[in-house]
This record gives sequence, structure tokens and C-alpha cells, in this order.
Amino acid sequence: MVTSIVAQKPIAVPVIYTAEDQIATYGAAARARLLPKFQAKGVAYPPQRLTMVVIKSTNELMLLPLILPTNTFVPIQFLQPAVYSAPS
Repeated sequence: MVTSIVAQKPIAVPVIYTAEDQIATYGAAARARLLPKFQAKGVAYPPQRLTMVVIKSTNELMLLPLILPTNTFVPIQFLQPAVYSAPS
């Protein structure tokens, strides 16, 4: 009797990152990039409320912090997408 042993490929287990994981990875760098932009507009960072507008067709993101008590939005900046790598 002839038997064949076929090597099976290991099944890749998807990695699920939590919000806390992402903040730990990217938080300090993101704060360092955003703080000067908020300061230039005279807006407290972090804002109490923030609206993010995403335009998929152009891959842009606009940050609109809500200024209380006047309930006005202050556009911070359109951000072009960038390729980020995790800090090593």
C-alpha cells in the first residue's frame, strides 16, 4: 500500500487590532502632527467633539472640531493620505 503525505499549509489567523492597540502604535506621532495644526487655528487639543469628513474619490480627510459654547466648526486641514508604517 502506498500512502502519500501532503504537507498542509498553516492556516493564517487574522490579527485583530483594538482601538487601544492603534492608539498605542500611532497615538504619539498623530498627536505630534495634529497639535500644531490645532494651535495655529486657536483650537484646544484634543477637542471635546470632532467631525471627520472623508472624501473617498480624492482620498482626503477634513477635521472639523466643534467649538463650544458657540457650536461652530473650525476646519483644520484637508489631509492627503500617506503611507504610514508602524514604529519599530
